[in-house]
Amino acid sequence: MDFILARSPVLETLCLQANTLQRVRVASRSLRCLMMMGFDQDVNVVNAPRLERLIMLYSCGSSMLVKIGRAPSLRAIGYLDLETHVLEIGDTIIKAGTRASPSTMVPSVKILGIIVCFGVRNEAKMLPSFLRCVPNVETLHIESRKTDELTGKLNLKFWQDAGAIECIQSHITLMIFRRFRATRGEINFLKFFLESARMLKKLIIVSPNAEEADNYEANFRLKPLFATKWASKCCSLVVLESDVSAGESNWNFERGCDFSLMDPFAIIIRSSRLDISGILRFVSALSPVATPTVLSFQQKTNAREAARGVTHAVSRVIGAHPGPFRCIHLTSSCMEDFQGMLANWLQVLAMKGIQELVLVNRPWPLDLGLPATFFGMATLTRLYLGLWKFPATADLPRGVSFPNLRELGLCSVVMDTQDMDFVLARSPVLETLCIKGNLFRMRIRLASRSLRCAQIIGSSYEEIAVVDTPCLERLIVSGTWRRDGASSGSVKIGNAPALRVFGYLDPAANVLVVGKTAIKSATKVSPSNMVPNVKILALEVRFGVRNDAKMIPNVLRCFPNIERLHIKSGKTDETTGKLNFKFWQESGPIKCIRSSIQMIVFHDFHGTRSEVNFLKFFFETTRVLKIVVILFDTGSFSSMDEVRSKVEVLRAAKRPTGCSVLVTPSTEPEECNIWSFKRGSDFSRFDPFTDY
Repeated sequence: MDFILARSPVLETLCLQANTLQRVRVASRSLRCLMMMGFDQDVNVVNAPRLERLIMLYSCGSSMLVKIGRAPSLRAIGYLDLETHVLEIGDTIIKAGTRASPSTMVPSVKILGIIVCFGVRNEAKMLPSFLRCVPNVETLHIESRKTDELTGKLNLKFWQDAGAIECIQSHITLMIFRRFRATRGEINFLKFFLESARMLKKLIIVSPNAEEADNYEANFRLKPLFATKWASKCCSLVVLESDVSAGESNWNFERGCDFSLMDPFAIIIRSSRLDISGILRFVSALSPVATPTVLSFQQKTNAREAARGVTHAVSRVIGAHPGPFRCIHLTSSCMEDFQGMLANWLQVLAMKGIQELVLVNRPWPLDLGLPATFFGMATLTRLYLGLWKFPATADLPRGVSFPNLRELGLCSVVMDTQDMDFVLARSPVLETLCIKGNLFRMRIRLASRSLRCAQIIGSSYEEIAVVDTPCLERLIVSGTWRRDGASSGSVKIGNAPALRVFGYLDPAANVLVVGKTAIKSATKVSPSNMVPNVKILALEVRFGVRNDAKMIPNVLRCFPNIERLHIKSGKTDETTGKLNFKFWQESGPIKCIRSSIQMIVFHDFHGTRSEVNFLKFFFETTRVLKIVVILFDTGSFSSMDEVRSKVEVLRAAKRPTGCSVLVTPSTEPEECNIWSFKRGSDFSRFDPFTDY
């Protein structure tokens, strides 16, 4: 093992499962992630300047040393098992009562996972010392292990006598407590934690599966948590049921090494068997004294009687809770029979400072009116509405507004153009707007000084007009829906100086208008009809339809500085002419292809002659291209040999020195992944169209 690490100068990921090594010595200047599964070896991190993750699961030895030497980038470590792991930092073995000092700390760690049995006193005594070694932890995962032999129940005084723990007091914002059985030891630790954690924003408590857990009514033992004083004033509580343990959720090597996941130990819920009535009784019992502010209700049955019972229970919970509410989810509610009650709910939530609201009317009717009391929610920061008719805004008082609203999602909401204008005008800090499934051909006028991301997905519209949006960075239009005989909707780009990401533009469904010019295949492109700030562009093109493909050159000329181009090849049953290589040559020079595009991703490659000719033209024209990714449609080919035969001519084509070509199956579903609102508006993703 030492030999392999020493002779692998760019190794980033090392995964070991059920190996017979005596020890693992980590000395590597390139390693970023070490995962060990089902092991009993000592682990010694000697010198790993780039190591970010140390993941250890299913240890099977009786006593194993985990030694942390030089690892300045270590950000995530777990699960440390207090029964079997001996932790050594620097030259100090951490024991119960070990005095913390800079030499016994790993300050870079932000995510920590620990397994502990709260019924075994010697294990629990180690927990404070371990936590003091990681003073800057922000996310803490604790898995409670069951034991048949208790060696002492730890009361609240035990934890209080342990003294102050810096990471609990000053840094931890999220704690996930897995396999919670409501034992006295667990409850007392949670009480201590909540009394100390000043920065805590969310506590997630996950019960084990029904076969292992006590009766769900035992979860009423959580009630003492709400009788104590929480150090954090803005913490929410989520109670879940899962049959997934910490180890099982991370058994997948790929997950642990996926650096797009901020937290490799993030909770996975495979199943949930909690009965809705039980949840409501639980929350109702806690409400008079409760501090948590997140409530979520779902009615999964269509039975009217069941809906009536749940609806009345929700009324009791909302009425009894003192507020403020940080987050409310009301979905699958059968609200057609309870509109008066809904109006009252919204009024009460407005009075109690609701911040985030998800309100979905399921099942239909689609045109069920949303009560006007909705406009009283001035404290909203995040709002998602589904399957409603939006209330008219014409006669509302001038002072009605959403001064704190930052994120708005409208899914199959019936509303008029003037109502959309009203919402945008009265939301001065709105950053994200998501519209999905609107089939009523409205005109969407984007005029907002704060908007950063607009997504219009699977909708029918007369036009999308970017009127005045100085902060808009992303305009995502995908899956445009057209009725038979309906004309294409136009996408007009006006004042959008910060627009960096735009797509998927479909020439068959969208008429692109830049400034005052509608872009056509014969349009002469000039600075007045260019969008020079766009760096990532996505187009959907049917190469078998000549009029569609003819639009590509001029559309590309409107975006002279793009660095990354996505082309999604659309299917068609009626081809209207195969475009040869000469067609593309005669289209003339295209500045972005020659001088700025460094990466092209060709989605859903079918291997047609028209697609190949376009890519050949692209290869032979570009001067700065570095990466080509061809994601082929697996349904269009019978074998990999057929794929190779189609792309062989591309590999032989002249292209810039150093340009690499990757050919791989498409992993995208039939409908593009951009349909995920969360993905499209996640600004930590440089490119929302990329998924490979």
